[in-house]
Amino acid sequence: MIRRPPRSTPLYSSAASDVYKRQAFMGTPEFSVPTLQSLISFGHDIRAVYTQPPRPAGRGKKNKVSPVQSLAELNGLTVKTPHSLKTDEEQEYFQKLGLDAAIVVAYGLILPKTFLEVPRLGCINIHASLLPRWRGAAPIQRAIMAGDTKTGVTIMQMDEQLDTGPIFTTSEVEITDQTTSETLHQSMANLGACIINKTLKDINRKNLRAIEQSTSGISYADKLSRDEGYVDWNKSAEEIEKLVRALYPWPGALTVIDGSGIKIFEGTRIRFTYTVNNANLEQQFIIPSSAVDTGTVVVSVQTSSSDVTTEVYTLNTDYAVLDSTCLLYTSPSP
Repeated sequence: MIRRPPRSTPLYSSAASDVYKRQAFMGTPEFSVPTLQSLISFGHDIRAVYTQPPRPAGRGKKNKVSPVQSLAELNGLTVKTPHSLKTDEEQEYFQKLGLDAAIVVAYGLILPKTFLEVPRLGCINIHASLLPRWRGAAPIQRAIMAGDTKTGVTIMQMDEQLDTGPIFTTSEVEITDQTTSETLHQSMANLGACIINKTLKDINRKNLRAIEQSTSGISYADKLSRDEGYVDWNKSAEEIEKLVRALYPWPGALTVIDGSGIKIFEGTRIRFTYTVNNANLEQQFIIPSSAVDTGTVVVSVQTSSSDVTTEVYTLNTDYAVLDSTCLLYTSPSP
């Protein structure tokens, strides 16, 4: 057995600083990894790491462990991958861990009441929105799609309902017209990791009290589906541009031309007057050529009769290329 050398100095000067260090961590995707790494680096006694079971992935459909499991095993932590937490066996095991707290970050299983009541400080969740806005499974993507100018991380006490528990603290993140789900995901994952240890310290020292969520401003972030990626060219360019950013990298924005799918990875809006086949284009959607995996140009034209038609052009068609790096996408003005 590998034993850590004794610390020469405590993490905090308070004699009570170590009493909240007995923890379980519960998380699965990449979003959870920075927080687990932060807890490990801080020196908490992580007695078990709960994560989703290995799933078939890739072309070979071989079972792949979660990012959280990979990090836990790298650090020699005990990993639990139950399909359910409702069995007597799982509940008894959790009870015997003698936990001060359980930290939950995008775990993927609902914690029964018998789990929520076990840790001394309860089960503490890091959620990727400023609650009560965007409760649910896809808060990052929904915030971008809705045109929110800010979002953030909420650390809350878990209860039996979906993201309804009282709030310990929040930290904000700006959403700009360059923000994608990928960039926001990483920013918020790192932010949660940065504030979790101080939050735990303040909770344990009774310097931080959870406050009930507001009853106003409640919204729900439904789980994403692949079908949401299909672009409706009747919508404004602003709506489409937000959709592209919100769904990058998964499931990605898509359009279908002559039965072939074209995936759109990034784009920018401009206002521009342009004429194609006697149709005036008042708002354009610009896509860098490297962002279209088929190497074609799609132009959606709003005609005078309000019909929308979609045509395909090659990259070297003069009126389809604005410059050497940009392709022309259009949609109707709002």
